[in-house]
Amino acid sequence: MKQHAPVSASTAKGTFATIFPSSSFRTASDGRLCWRIRGSGVSQRPERAHWTGAVVTLLESHGIVVDRAGSSSFGGADSYRVSARFLDGELSAETGNYIGGSRGAFVYGARAALFIALGLELRVGKALFTKLGLAPTTFASLCEELAKASPPQP
Repeated sequence: MKQHAPVSASTAKGTFATIFPSSSFRTASDGRLCWRIRGSGVSQRPERAHWTGAVVTLLESHGIVVDRAGSSSFGGADSYRVSARFLDGELSAETGNYIGGSRGAFVYGARAALFIALGLELRVGKALFTKLGLAPTTFASLCEELAKASPPQP
């Protein structure tokens, strides 16, 4: 499993809000915390959106299975789905050019969102950890948790 150096304020490439704007935060119907990935409402494959593509690359580089599905019709109504379960949540993206417009990519679960932000070398302030009810953590500790939850494949 790939390990990253700890992110410090001097090396970070932005903040948590760079990928998860505060306006995108909500509580899902099942009670999990949820964030919409910035710029993810594309009309083509979810990975074509800059941040969604970066998230998928990060997840796959850490051995997380990313499922992809898509469908097309003669009328040109295409839809695409990407999903991956990890830590306390998941990435769930549904996009396309069907009637109703594009939807976007969402990350469910506080530790899952932190894994993404820290893995993309974004700063996460202490206030956010407090708001989420979590103790400050590191990317390395989330990677260890992930490794324990999903043993290596033969």
